[in-house]
Amino acid sequence: MNAAPAAALTDAQKRSFYQDGFVVLPGVVPPEMVRAARRRLFMGFGGGEPAAGNEPVFVDLFNATTLRGIVEEAMGTVAPVRGCQLATRWPADP
Repeated sequence: MNAAPAAALTDAQKRSFYQDGFVVLPGVVPPEMVRAARRRLFMGFGGGEPAAGNEPVFVDLFNATTLRGIVEEAMGTVAPVRGCQLATRWPADP
């Protein structure tokens, strides 16, 4: 999958990123890609093959969306993501 073209940050988003260290960008990752990643992660919980953080369904959330271009706009050139951490622990009762 090839990376999508970059989306531009607004001046307000750039200021928020500079001041707060993060910015919320709803809809940058297409919902169908989020659903596919969640489905793959949950398959491992159900007794299937455990998910690995280097699978395309996960790394493409960054590499194949406008997110990579947005990060590059804010921070400069970045390498493609080759892996990610999957937080797979269910919450425990207090």
